[in-house]
Amino acid sequence: MVEALRALGSLWNLGLLIVAVGTLVWFFYWVFLRKLIRARRIANLRFNRIVREQMSQGSDNNRPRD
Repeated sequence: MVEALRALGSLWNLGLLIVAVGTLVWFFYWVFLRKLIRARRIANLRFNRIVREQMSQGSDNNRPRD
């Protein structure tokens, strides 16, 4: 009986540890990593827009003039 209670207590402690680690990981993602991912995505979109504009200006400059 005592061994069963110790095993149950160990499982309870393991469950609490998993919940605590999961909460910390979720908090880190929600506060820090999400902002970094969003900033990187915005920077990539901005870079792609600049490259697309440069390509369109470059093709306009290569046309023969009338």
